[in-house]
Amino acid sequence: MAAKKRDLLILIPDGTGIKNYLMSDFIKKASTQFNLTLAHNFTNEIASEIAVNPEEYNKVNIPPYNEPIKLKFYREAIANARLHYNAR
Repeated sequence: MAAKKRDLLILIPDGTGIKNYLMSDFIKKASTQFNLTLAHNFTNEIASEIAVNPEEYNKVNIPPYNEPIKLKFYREAIANARLHYNAR
């Protein structure tokens, strides 16, 4: 008797997640061991690039994240300050 696959939820919130997980063989390998659910808001064109057949995973749409300009400014300033501080 084959072992039952466990469930695995993978949250793909942005382009970095798409590049690091979906465009690699990670999803294909994980689909052999887990019942996959991908939570994302990417387009159908990107979905067609995934290394796994759409029938092999469940899809959960998440709302798009729109970062306010002020918050983006502070986030980028903090990142720049860390780079400058740690460059010493």
